[in-house]
Amino acid sequence: MMAPDGEASIPYTERYVVPADGRRRIAWASVRFTVVHSRAQRAFYVSIVAFAVVFQSLEGWEPLGRAVVRALGLVAVAAAASVLYPATVGFAQTYQSTRHRHYPGAVLESGFGDDTVVLRGPTGESRLSRAALRRMRVVGDFVVVGPRGIAGHVILPRALFPPHQVARLTARE
Repeated sequence: MMAPDGEASIPYTERYVVPADGRRRIAWASVRFTVVHSRAQRAFYVSIVAFAVVFQSLEGWEPLGRAVVRALGLVAVAAAASVLYPATVGFAQTYQSTRHRHYPGAVLESGFGDDTVVLRGPTGESRLSRAALRRMRVVGDFVVVGPRGIAGHVILPRALFPPHQVARLTARE
């Protein structure tokens, strides 16, 4: 049987049934990926520390030790604000946006060809070539897939991606 684009049909080899807490777990995985793996956020913290140390040491010519302690206090406040708000909003958005795809009992399937991944869920089917993958990272029980040309990412259960397929898809040629 041929797929609509003329490529041979790829059988679905992996299957995942969404558990009762599936939406909550995927939302937490999204928050964890966004907060922990954000290079921009880490650069922001480093620049705040540097700025705060310089600012505090120049203000009144305090000893450097006290300036560092005060700077770390400022960084703690900035970090809490820059992590808690996006994490809360991100959790709520992911939780809400997955209601049609990750409801309890929904079946998700995946299959792997030589250079293609096919995914099927309750709302449709997707086909990604290896060249279309910008990023693929394992985060706990989930795999974060970042397709090229899309600013965001898709989080899928790790059960859909056997370890050898993740290694093959993430290997650089």
